[in-house]
Amino acid sequence: MDTRPLEEIGLTKGEIAVYLSLLEVGSSTVGPIIDKAKVSSSKIYDILERLIDKGLVSYVIKENRKYFKAANPRRILEYLKEKEQNIKYQEKNIEQILPSLLQKQKLIEKKQEINIYEGIKGVKTAHEKTLHELKKGEEFYFMGVSILSTEKFKGYWQEYHKRREKAGIATKVLFNRNVSRKELDNRNKFKFCKAKYMPFEFNTPSWIEVFKETTIIGVPSEQPIALEIKNKEVAESFKSYFEGLWSQEVTVLKGIEEIKKNFWRMLDELKEGDEYYVLGATWLGTTDKMPEFPIEFHTERQRRKIKVKFLFVSGAEKIIQKNKELFTLFGEVKFLPSSIYEGIQINIYNNKVAFNIWR
Repeated sequence: MDTRPLEEIGLTKGEIAVYLSLLEVGSSTVGPIIDKAKVSSSKIYDILERLIDKGLVSYVIKENRKYFKAANPRRILEYLKEKEQNIKYQEKNIEQILPSLLQKQKLIEKKQEINIYEGIKGVKTAHEKTLHELKKGEEFYFMGVSILSTEKFKGYWQEYHKRREKAGIATKVLFNRNVSRKELDNRNKFKFCKAKYMPFEFNTPSWIEVFKETTIIGVPSEQPIALEIKNKEVAESFKSYFEGLWSQEVTVLKGIEEIKKNFWRMLDELKEGDEYYVLGATWLGTTDKMPEFPIEFHTERQRRKIKVKFLFVSGAEKIIQKNKELFTLFGEVKFLPSSIYEGIQINIYNNKVAFNIWR
């Protein structure tokens, strides 16, 4: 006999064996049930008690001994109806407390600043938040879409944009120039989507997505990863950067000396107590090009009491530990997973975003 239907309604294998045995042996003490059902004597009473609670077994006492009997199999249908009623009742109870549960989640999410999603499913989970958290008529920004991300998620993007279009959510997309014109034209065919190429020949190693107070930085490598940052200031900075790229209000600086000047300009624009953020921070990217500059720069930063939060690339731990005070005074240090690309550093301050590429 196929007992899977009984398992699917919530009966354990032991309960099924005991119930079927009682159907065959009729009213019985525990001894014959144990022999017939092949269950241990230490578990038989627990199993019978559970079956009694479900209304599938009853008992009578004769000469101070319990005789157990299986209920009519039609009782199984009644048991299912009772479960259905209980589920409806439980559903109503959950609906009543659901607003409180969602509020608790909302409060804790505000405390969390960084979440990491790994693998294709994880990256999709992060991106799907644009549909869950945005309403009809709202918009999000997507920049740095590369040929790798379009190929790796090709089927998903088509299906996603159909759902986004149906939900009435708008988006602006900036593609890297290594993506085909056919791919860009495809995006522009969807409603509420405007797509362009990046305004200069710069293929970003990651894509950046911004909506509301959330920034998602994705790396479409063999093992894709997405870094989610919930921070209003960070999101606003990236929105400003996106708008600058969209309208081509972008300054490109080349060479070590220009990069140094831009760092000092950033410091000059910040006041005592202000804070900026560094994604993909790396001591290693500067050691061969401007070895003393981090010491000089952060010494001055500390003197001005300007705060910073670093997300260093993996591999810099020993160097950072050796120079701990340089980064932790008016600063906080965390490390990215080893799979995050380490050739680009992003500085976020005021309403500006600076991409520093170490080549």
